[in-house]
Amino acid sequence: MKTLAIVLGLALSSCVTVTIEPVDPVVLEPASPELMAVYPEDVRVGELLSRRKYDDYDACTYSFEHGVQLDPDRSITRNDWDIQFGNGGDVFDVTMVTDDRSRIVDLGPSTWADLDFGPHDVPVPHAEPDREPTVAVRVGHIYVVRTVDGETDITTLLRVESLVPGDRVTFTWKPY
Repeated sequence: MKTLAIVLGLALSSCVTVTIEPVDPVVLEPASPELMAVYPEDVRVGELLSRRKYDDYDACTYSFEHGVQLDPDRSITRNDWDIQFGNGGDVFDVTMVTDDRSRIVDLGPSTWADLDFGPHDVPVPHAEPDREPTVAVRVGHIYVVRTVDGETDITTLLRVESLVPGDRVTFTWKPY
């Protein structure tokens, strides 16, 4: 535990002691073989931690384009992520880079087997870079994510499998 003394006020000359607790590094384990066996072969599993709670950008973002989450040296993603969780509540955010025109739409509750989705359901990207509103994370809902920026134009389907409010979301996903 470290203790810092901070001098406050110009005329007050008072001193305040602030205690800083050490934070354990966030470690994400790969999905278990048991969990992977539950889903069809073309469906992948991911987990994101809340940005607000953990303040760990790597643990709250995911790249569908590259199929990765943790990329500490940014050699794969070049810091161009497709989705973020928990930056202001239990929400997804898809505006990740300055030229982003991405969209996200909640298709409602569904299973992979029951999903009725076709080309007409793919959202049209913003005409110009714009901030897409965040969407609430709901267990059992499927979302379509259209990632569009200067280097990417991909569509991904994502289903929320579990949510620990304010902490983490586990999801399955597949490219469309």
